[in-house]
Amino acid sequence: MLLSVLGVTVGIALFIMAQAVSQGFKDFYVQSTVGTRGSIVISDRFQSRYSMIVGNDSQNNMIAVENQKPRKFYPGIPDAYRMIRVIKTYPQVVACAPIVEDRAFIRSGLLTEVTNVQGIDLELQLETTDLAKQVIKGTLEDFRNDGSTVLIGSLLADRMQIDPGENVSINSDQGDSRRFKVAGIFQSGINAVDEKTIYLHRKAAQSVLRKPYYTSSIIVRAQNPEEAPLLAKAFEDHFSHRSRPWQERDKGMLSIFKAISIFATISVSAIILMAGFAIFFILNMSVLNKTKEISILRSMGYFRSDIAAIFLWQGALLSTLGILTGSLLGAALTSVVSRIPLNIRGIFQADHFIVAWDLKHYLVAAILSMITCFVSAYYPARRAARLQPVDVLRGTSQ
Repeated sequence: MLLSVLGVTVGIALFIMAQAVSQGFKDFYVQSTVGTRGSIVISDRFQSRYSMIVGNDSQNNMIAVENQKPRKFYPGIPDAYRMIRVIKTYPQVVACAPIVEDRAFIRSGLLTEVTNVQGIDLELQLETTDLAKQVIKGTLEDFRNDGSTVLIGSLLADRMQIDPGENVSINSDQGDSRRFKVAGIFQSGINAVDEKTIYLHRKAAQSVLRKPYYTSSIIVRAQNPEEAPLLAKAFEDHFSHRSRPWQERDKGMLSIFKAISIFATISVSAIILMAGFAIFFILNMSVLNKTKEISILRSMGYFRSDIAAIFLWQGALLSTLGILTGSLLGAALTSVVSRIPLNIRGIFQADHFIVAWDLKHYLVAAILSMITCFVSAYYPARRAARLQPVDVLRGTSQ
């Protein structure tokens, strides 16, 4: 019995720890990507798939005709701030900010790198993203007060050996070159951003990229990121601009996290399943060893349901003990794992294991344990209930 309880305990503890780690890394990535690139990105205007034709009737009714040609996209947002005022009227929207974006070259000394220049409206950017928390060197005040300054991603700054206060040159594809002072270095936690992105003031970016009055996209921060797909669909219907929620933008990474979570669940659940087999064999042996006692209880007036309940409650007791001790052990293991140093420098950056404290992990583990223990106890309980006192006294029970 103790070994069975121990098996359930270990299975539940490992299940909770595995779910906490996989969920923790997923939440960290989602928080990083939403905090850097917004819940929704509104970009190119597209051509409607329907053409409106005036009918010949007296009421001049409009007839919708489906256009079978591929949809055309027109880059950029002509009147970004007007669209932003409309977007902010949606109750699900927390904030939004315009972005001027294009490729350029950054030069410092003899080093040159291809970068992704993003011209931002700083105040709106701070409301929409986590930029204020991401600056690790220098200050945002220097960037705010000087239109000829830039913010550089941490990996790009390391590769080019750039520190705040130094001067760099930004060259566009059109050949324009301007010198900027590095006001700060930011770290978003997403390598694709930190190794390629630099932030300029919006007007400075429009000047360097030769795109006056041009806005590439608008990033939107939603109150509930999980509802971003529905909100993006509403934006497309309203503005006729392409709207991509973060779930679509990061579909590949989310699929990887989902696969890892499923694999961890299946692997660790095998331990709980083995504990269930142990409970099954123990209770089955108990039925074989207690046939005379069971027959005496039946002779005293106990019903079959009473006999079955004895073994079912025995399985429930083992499950309850395993759930309680497993939950405590799982919380302890999760706490220990969260303190283990880890140096991840791949898709995102992390210096230790990231865990998520979620009651759902404990509830799922408890339900899984109860189902396993119930199924394991059901057959022995059913077998005990079917024993006949007369057969036992005659020595013919099986």
